[in-house]
Amino acid sequence: QVMQRFEIRLDERVAERTRIARELHDSLLQGFHGLMFRLQAVRNLLPARPDDAAAVLDEALRRGDDTVAMAREAVTDLRTFGTGTLDLEAALRMMVDDVAAPYRDDPPECRITVEGTPHPMIPLVRDDVLQIAREAVRNALQHAQAKRVRVAVQWGAQRFVLRVQDDGIGLDPGFAEHGRDGHWGLHGMRERTRDVGGSLEIRSEGTGTQVELGIPANRAYVRAG
Repeated sequence: QVMQRFEIRLDERVAERTRIARELHDSLLQGFHGLMFRLQAVRNLLPARPDDAAAVLDEALRRGDDTVAMAREAVTDLRTFGTGTLDLEAALRMMVDDVAAPYRDDPPECRITVEGTPHPMIPLVRDDVLQIAREAVRNALQHAQAKRVRVAVQWGAQRFVLRVQDDGIGLDPGFAEHGRDGHWGLHGMRERTRDVGGSLEIRSEGTGTQVELGIPANRAYVRAG
């Protein structure tokens, strides 16, 4: 029994370390990645368009402040398991606007569609869904060079489904299955999916990619009563 309790504590510590790595990726690394995009845009505007460069720089500074706040919140959530206040649709819209912001010179068409009656979601599950969607949208714009992205939510009575579809150049099968060395995006998506007891399917044939996340209702929704 002593050994069993030790193994349980060890598993919990490993799980916590994995969660920390994911949270740092989603808050710090992605935030600073977007910041670098904006700073590169400033560099491209100088010296020919100083007024436009100043406006983009101001936005970069605001986003930098947001990234610091997100990092602080992520670290706090690691201990308090913070739940946030936004519903999923509102959070998805904010996420899409943020991920698409660096592409303002050639903005992609991003749509969010919702089917069914929304259910209150278990807060940590909702947060994992949001981060999986963020990574899928980011991959579509950055790696697949998509011009159109659709995020679809289905509130099923038996199953919650999130789909992210794009018209990009598609993903290499090896990348879709295993990700890139040193990049934890797809690994994090699969880990989050396992944590919530869901399934994740990534299909990319020729052009376009579809990411589909499915979670049983009893693992996704807050129980009534």
